[in-house]
Amino acid sequence: VSLDDFVGPPGWSSDEPSNASLVKNPLASLIPMAIVTTPVTGSDIPNNGPKKYILNVNYAGNEMCESHVRVVLETIDHIDLMDWYIGCESKAIDAGKLYCEVKGLVKSTEEKLDLSRTSSDERYAGSVPPTALFYYGYFSWNKK
Repeated sequence: VSLDDFVGPPGWSSDEPSNASLVKNPLASLIPMAIVTTPVTGSDIPNNGPKKYILNVNYAGNEMCESHVRVVLETIDHIDLMDWYIGCESKAIDAGKLYCEVKGLVKSTEEKLDLSRTSSDERYAGSVPPTALFYYGYFSWNKK
């Protein structure tokens, strides 16, 4: 699925509602495709052209009734942003909370993340995620 050209079904929208916070799904994980393919093929994916990511989203339930979504996302325009999300996950940083903090949506000091932000955190955390990440369940908007 192309992140760069993704459009949801008619009538569906990922637009930010007023008075809402960005929430990263705790049951979702994002990994670069290279982690999966490099051990198999023995070669790295070239740095030019699109980069692929695997998004896994679980929807709980017991083992017999558990459901999940797995989708391969491809992008040229959002490589740095997607790599930043993966970096956040590896550091146990909630990119949704960081977005709300950068946008000034966090009022209480207790809700603020305890970390020193880098310039890339400031740049990427203030960006609205690509539409496909909402559609497939990595992020959602939570009205306050």
